[in-house]
Amino acid sequence: MTSMPSVQQIADTANTSIQHFVALADIVLNASEQLVGLNIDAARSACEFASSNAVPLTAEDIKEQISSRVAASGQGFEKAANYLRSVNEICAKTHADVVELNARHAGEYAQSVQSLFDSVAKLAPAGTFDFSAPAQPAKTTTRKSA
Repeated sequence: MTSMPSVQQIADTANTSIQHFVALADIVLNASEQLVGLNIDAARSACEFASSNAVPLTAEDIKEQISSRVAASGQGFEKAANYLRSVNEICAKTHADVVELNARHAGEYAQSVQSLFDSVAKLAPAGTFDFSAPAQPAKTTTRKSA
């Protein structure tokens, strides 16, 4: 009967992990939805742009036709730059959301694990486990290159 709090804490930790996964999935699906919408708008805009500038060259006033096509290609580059800027903004916001969610989850998880260790230490015979001391980093050995 004394192990019931530990089982409950494990279940709570698992539930927290599931909630974290659902929140992460929401962030990713939201970003995917934004990217799909952006891609559809970009494809529509590209088709409109191509159809409006698809005039064959004629023999008369070729300089004017070429200069208008050069100006149109400048507009196309501007649209491409705006598209890439929008993709970058969506990716940066998604990255920030994921980092914030992971930081929050890591804190909750660490607290849950520490609580679980504390309850295990209370159930164990005296002096068996010392989970109250902070964890020491593992010593790493470095090898000299030959």
